[in-house]
Parts: sequence; C-alpha cells; structure tokens
Amino acid sequence: FYCRRKFRKEKMGLWSAYIIGGATALSLFLYGLSLTTSVNGSIIFCMLPILTLTISVVRGAEKASFGKILGLILSIVGIALTINLSDFSISQSSLKGDLILLSGTIFWAAYYSFGKGFLQKYDNLWVTTWMFFISGIVLLILNFKTFINLNLPEMTPELIGSILFTIFGATGLAYYLTNTTLKRLPATISALAVYIQPVIAGIVGVLFLHESITINIVIGDLLIISGVLVAAFYPKR
Repeated sequence: FYCRRKFRKEKMGLWSAYIIGGATALSLFLYGLSLTTSVNGSIIFCMLPILTLTISVVRGAEKASFGKILGLILSIVGIALTINLSDFSISQSSLKGDLILLSGTIFWAAYYSFGKGFLQKYDNLWVTTWMFFISGIVLLILNFKTFINLNLPEMTPELIGSILFTIFGATGLAYYLTNTTLKRLPATISALAVYIQPVIAGIVGVLFLHESITINIVIGDLLIISGVLVAAFYPKR
C-alpha cells in the first residue's frame, strides 16, 4: 500500500531506471556468486570502490582526491592480507560466474555513484522496498527450476531465526542503512565502507566460530580501517 501510494505520485523515468539498476546489481551479484568461488567473489567485489570512484569522476560528481586514492590503496592492501590470494583462480568452470559478478559490481558502482542525488529526492524506504521487490522477481525467474525442485529442510527454531535475521537484519536493514548513508556521504566513501565487512566477519568468526586469527589478518584489518578513515576525513580535522 505504501509503495503503491508513492508510485502514483512519482514520475516513471528516473526512479524506474535507478531502482531497476539497483535490483539488477543485487540479482547479478547473488546469481554470479552461486557460480564461482567465494574467494573470486570477494576479490571481484573489492573492485566496487574503485569502479564507483571511476564512474563518479567521469560524470563529474566527485574529484579523485589524494585522500580517496590513498584510502583505497590502504584498504586494498589490507584486503590482500586478509584474503588468501593463492586460492583465486580463473577457470572455465568459474568464468561465467566471475563475469556475472563483475557485471553486478559495475551496476552496483553505478547505483552508488548516482545514489546521492536520487536518494535526497526520493523516500529511502520506498526506494529500498521497490528494489527488493524487483530483485525478488528477477531472482525467482533466474532460479525457477531450483524453486520447483527445492526440498525444504527441517524448520527448527534456530533455522527460522537465522532466516528472519538474514531477511530483515543482514539484508533489509543493511541496504536501508546503505541508502541512508548515500544521502549524506560521497558515493566513493559509502562504497569504501564495504571493506569493513571482512573486519566484522573476522571478529565474529573469532568470537562465535572459534576461528584462529593471524598477524596478517590483524594488520590487514588495521589497514582497511585506516584506509576508510583516511578517505573519509583527509584533509579534514
């Protein structure tokens, strides 16, 4: 009802292109990830801030400042330390997934680059709702055979809780906050913040999954955080 009311008030052109672009990015990324390795997916997705900065500079929305470039370099070095690059491989079996992932990352970079002005004009909740609605339709079409032959596991309370958290917390709330950030920060800074994800994932792994932490991960995480801070605040005090 909320979306339908907003739909009647807004024009079709710009918002439809932007939301469909975001939905396409999300769909391509999730679909491509299922066809390649997690290491390949992580490395390809790390191109997001670079692509966002490139698109923003080309269209004149941002300048390639020293702080942003230095922050990108620091964060990329940090990512390289936390990811086992030796596991990265381009093979015939993963090439399709890698190309789909790359396409999704390019769409996602465009989503970030054009997001600031768009989200300042249109309602965030409305935009996020439509983006997921369209993404759901696209993913249903791409995975129709899987849905038909799907064998549901036993729906334990733990599994139901995990599903609810994935839908409303890790997905819905996360993208709503991403769009909120895009209203207030340059696109490159918003995109660069995705590098914080492996830092949080590493902390969660140590606390809850009893994973070991190495000196490379510690140094890498510090570089990632430093890079994000440098890009966001340099030369501001």
